[in-house]
This record gives sequence, C-alpha cells and structure tokens, in this order.
Amino acid sequence: MAAMDSANPDPTDPFIALVAWIERQLDEPLTLDRIAARAGGERAPASGLKLVDGPDFELYDGRFDPQKAGAVIDFHVPVEAR
Repeated sequence: MAAMDSANPDPTDPFIALVAWIERQLDEPLTLDRIAARAGGERAPASGLKLVDGPDFELYDGRFDPQKAGAVIDFHVPVEAR
C-alpha cells in the first residue's frame, strides 16, 4: 500500500503526483469514494499504478480540525505498480 507523507511529500513519487492531480481536478470536497474513482479510473493507469483489493482508509490526526481552514486528512489507497 502506498501512503502519502503530507508533511514531506516527494513530488517524484507517482502516488504523490496522483493525489496532487486529483486535488487539482475536484471542485468539491475530497471524499474517499471520489478519490478511489478518480485514482482507479483515470490517473492510476496513466501513472503506472493500479488499484488493488485491500483496505482503504482516511487518517485523521492532530493536523485535522474541521473548524479551521487547511485541515489535513491522509488518504491511504492500496495500489501496486503495473
């Protein structure tokens, strides 16, 4: 499973690029369902990745405060190289 380190993202990592692209494309809040649909149907194949069966989840830690702008949620989506 690939995971994005939002504190120190590596722009050369294909998964980081995938998440960044999804965030730029959406004009409404991110949801895990929307991320999975976009990632699996559009960007993963173009990035050399594919979604695989496995748990996906959202991580809410101390960086998440729904009352403040800039709240951070980490999305973990199971992928593997094609």
